[in-house]
Amino acid sequence: MNRKVYYYAGEEIKAHKLSWIIGIFVLLFIASVLVLSIYMFFDTSHDVNISRLDVMEDTPDEVLILHPEPIVKLANDSSELPPDIESSHATADDRWTSLLEINGDIVGWITVSGTDIDYPVMQTGNNTDYLTLDFYHNYSVFGTPFIDYRCSLHPKSKNIVIYGHSVNGTDLMGQLHNYLNQQYYDENRVIGFDTLSHNTLYEIIAVCLVHTTGTDIIDYTRTDFFHPDMLIAYVDAMIAASQVTTTTQYSAEDYYLTIQTCSKHYDDVKLVVLAKEVLR
Repeated sequence: MNRKVYYYAGEEIKAHKLSWIIGIFVLLFIASVLVLSIYMFFDTSHDVNISRLDVMEDTPDEVLILHPEPIVKLANDSSELPPDIESSHATADDRWTSLLEINGDIVGWITVSGTDIDYPVMQTGNNTDYLTLDFYHNYSVFGTPFIDYRCSLHPKSKNIVIYGHSVNGTDLMGQLHNYLNQQYYDENRVIGFDTLSHNTLYEIIAVCLVHTTGTDIIDYTRTDFFHPDMLIAYVDAMIAASQVTTTTQYSAEDYYLTIQTCSKHYDDVKLVVLAKEVLR
């Protein structure tokens, strides 16, 4: 009886010692994993911080401010253009020919009264290329204004849609934010859009902050409409959503220009300007 009791007690002692040893190994393993994880975290953070520091030190201040140099130079600095474009005797055809030799994707040139918007407009088979390319086909965070690939200039779509970045809320197409002010809009409402075949003037008739999510979305990207009523429904919706008022008359016989850029106020909103053709 005593032996039996001692035997079972011994087994319990052995089992207790084994559990204790296993527990120590488990604790040591967990501690090792934690130490290794903490080390890797701080080591990675250090590398990231160094990388950011290198970028900051190697980046000129004017680049950090995000000035859209490539497009501005093309519009305002004649030294960037070929000699025949600089010449006051050059014809419109000469100028387009020279621009096309630089980049065959150019299809037009846009200017907006009361702003510094004076840029080439591009078009390719997609809506992504010129989000990050300048006129010279170099990478640029500023991109270049471009027409929706579904638009046609010959014959002309009823609604030509142009996309362009808003930089710092004031540069590039960001200057369109000025049109949210009624007085500014009343004094500056003309857009010039020249193509290879026509020089056209448009009058701005709506300036909208359009939501990209939710139920009240206006599809401003439509380029053609199957029925005149569909076109008028689009224009009516934009007029109703406009931040400014207009007395300009419009109809389904008119041609329209829609310009979209990012809103400087909201992430899920686009600033969209609608204009109708008034002179061609």
